[in-house]
Amino acid sequence: MSMREVLETITGRRPQLQLTSSNIILRIPEAADFLEYVRVRRANAERLRPVEPSWARDALSRSGFRRRLRHAQDLHQRQQGMALFMFLKDTNKLVGGVTLSWLDEGRPGTAMVGYWLDGVHEGQGLMKEGLVEVCRHAHVHCKIRRIEAACLPENMRSVHLLEACGFQREGLARQYLNINGAHRDHLLFARVQADPLTSE
Repeated sequence: MSMREVLETITGRRPQLQLTSSNIILRIPEAADFLEYVRVRRANAERLRPVEPSWARDALSRSGFRRRLRHAQDLHQRQQGMALFMFLKDTNKLVGGVTLSWLDEGRPGTAMVGYWLDGVHEGQGLMKEGLVEVCRHAHVHCKIRRIEAACLPENMRSVHLLEACGFQREGLARQYLNINGAHRDHLLFARVQADPLTSE
């Protein structure tokens, strides 16, 4: 029995998840992250609003953040996904997040991924590094066969990111997600375990 399994048996809870790569650490958010999360999200509000699902009114309040923490912990403990914040390894600065949710209802082994990045760090390869690490963990350790993603057709940064992480374009979903008050068409992407994790 592994140490992880021993701890899970003793405590009745799964040990906290943390993934690391060359430049970043991905981990489940903690209460102490609240102020930094609010700062980064406020600084990026105008940049993210046109491409993200509409935020809850209290998204940046303490109660909204507590709800986010509960959701992240619940996904992990129930083994239904992972909601991770992304930090620079050398400074521990919050730079983004990646959420992967299992779609087990009639679709075992399938997950949906979403992500965001602080605009200050665009073009540095950090989001690619984080998404690759999350996909690798999902495929290898969580036995997720297929990972799906969606983005607006005009969001070329996201299109290029997904393609660089081995996702393949599969089609167009009309009126897919509510973005800034309107249901918008989205491009659909997916990758499976056999797909390469990166492409040049």
